Amino acid sequence: MDKDWLSWNLETFIAGVSSAVSPDLLPPNQAAWGMNISLRGAKPYTRPPIACRLTLPSGLVQGASFFSIQNGMIVVMIGGNPYRIRVGVNDFSWETIPGLPQRNSGIIAQNWLCQTVESLVIQDGQSEAIIYDGSTARRASTTIPEVPRGRMMAYGNGRLWVAIDANNLVAGNIRTGMPGSELIFTETQYLSGGGALWFPQGMTGLAFIPVTGTTDYGALLVLGKNFTESVRADITDRDSWASYPGFVTNVLRT
Repeated sequence: MDKDWLSWNLETFIAGVSSAVSPDLLPPNQAAWGMNISLRGAKPYTRPPIACRLTLPSGLVQGASFFSIQNGMIVVMIGGNPYRIRVGVNDFSWETIPGLPQRNSGIIAQNWLCQTVESLVIQDGQSEAIIYDGSTARRASTTIPEVPRGRMMAYGNGRLWVAIDANNLVAGNIRTGMPGSELIFTETQYLSGGGALWFPQGMTGLAFIPVTGTTDYGALLVLGKNFTESVRADITDRDSWASYPGFVTNVLRT
């Protein structure tokens, strides 16, 4: 390849990368694909090397989540133990989260983590839920009762939603002015609209639709392998759930 042509052609890629059409159809300032290169500033350079900043404890990584309190931290479950990771500009550190007398199973492949307000809830589908407040961790109480044992979770519009198994979804009490009030699940038993919502094909995920910013949410999406359902979790009056038309609506059938 001619040296001058190569220099001219690779001078800038201000138009970035596009694989939508044949490379022959691209303008001179655009690349079809780049492997291990950076186009910041329009000129191609080799990407900076990946640097190891932190080595975590050995074990199966089962799940992780960002926890926004105390300027932010990452909470990760490894081998049945919860750890918190502090992330700085160049300094990273980890420490074991204290408070649990007994760890979770270290061989369950997936754990689920969900922040409510000032709490992070951790589930593995087998053990009682772990509730972490940024200082210590504890098990959810079974006498109040608090968060039930379950799997995936979602928090929005003042309620924590928990898939207690593959098919049944329950909602906790509406948050009041009391810290941690959204972790209580007495309404599930005693009020109209209590009980569980049943999804026969099995749930694989939960996600709220944001409406404004990060605090107000619309419907709760219940995701499955072959379906997506919408639950009107934006209706905070639980007594209205049973009579509200289309409280659970199919969004995508396949």
